[in-house]
Amino acid sequence: MFTSAERDDEMNAQIVDRVTGTLRRAGVDLRVLESYPRTAEVRVRGVQRRYQLLIRPDLTSRSAASLPIHSDLPPLILTRHLSMNVADTLRSLAVDSADEAGNMRLDLGEVLIDIQGRRRIPEPSTTRAGLSAAFRPAGLRVVFALLTWEDLADAPYRTISARAGTSLGSTTYVMDDLERSGFLHVARNRRRLLRTGALLDRWVELFNLSTAPTLDLGRFTSRAPGWWRDDLDGIRSSDVLIGGETAADLLGTQLSTRNTVLYAQHLPAALAARHHWRKADGPTAVADVEVRRRFWTPPPERGDDLVAPSTLVYADLLGSGDPRQRQAANELRTTDDLLVRLDRS
Repeated sequence: MFTSAERDDEMNAQIVDRVTGTLRRAGVDLRVLESYPRTAEVRVRGVQRRYQLLIRPDLTSRSAASLPIHSDLPPLILTRHLSMNVADTLRSLAVDSADEAGNMRLDLGEVLIDIQGRRRIPEPSTTRAGLSAAFRPAGLRVVFALLTWEDLADAPYRTISARAGTSLGSTTYVMDDLERSGFLHVARNRRRLLRTGALLDRWVELFNLSTAPTLDLGRFTSRAPGWWRDDLDGIRSSDVLIGGETAADLLGTQLSTRNTVLYAQHLPAALAARHHWRKADGPTAVADVEVRRRFWTPPPERGDDLVAPSTLVYADLLGSGDPRQRQAANELRTTDDLLVRLDRS
């Protein structure tokens, strides 16, 4: 019986084989150099370029915009099919890509190949695998908690449930799934996470796709966009945590803040009144304050934390679709102590 990790590896290998064959017929040579982290070399007409290789069976514009890309090498996305919208999103990010149907954008400097509009090639039903428990809504909460508080994996399941805001039954199911998937090692009644860098990448992508859109508590326009700089104590006393680019600013990245993301259990009415927030109605309304529901329970010893966990800030930055914030996310991935430790595990 195959584990979830083994099924994913087999599916990814099939995608690489199919895309490689399609590229070869177009005169493009793709060669995988390393399996983890994946790197590849592309050759066209005597010109070559080395890439960080990312394989995603299915992509939407939103998930494409929030792909975790954190390598010195340029990324190359391989997928089953690149829709026009997804291709445009990746093109705007200067990210090269190719699919099984022959759609591709490969910029090797001296050679540019840009093909789009080809229809999806139907894939055998055996290659379709549903999301495992760890990557469904409750599972994403549990994975967030395990990645954020490093000792939590070995805590009682009731403690994990309380931190993640999930039921005990859901937590048990998710932990079993993580073990089957090769992300959790259990021996002598002790548990620890494995492949945490890869687990973070997967969590970020699916969190931004499925969970982040459900957290909206309100979007507002403030009288002065930089209001938060002079009211950090007020934010702290309101039991609010700062996320997004404002958090990245406070964490020391080279990013000038335009919008503020706040995580709270409910709308901070006193804060809104003090800074004259006005509700930004409608999806096209311009807002510089976004309040999102805090979906986790901070640990009792959190002290006077002002910034949301760096795992969440990293996801916020990638989920924004803003190249400035993506650059800050890459910087945070290499400078934040927690994120660096996750990449080393």
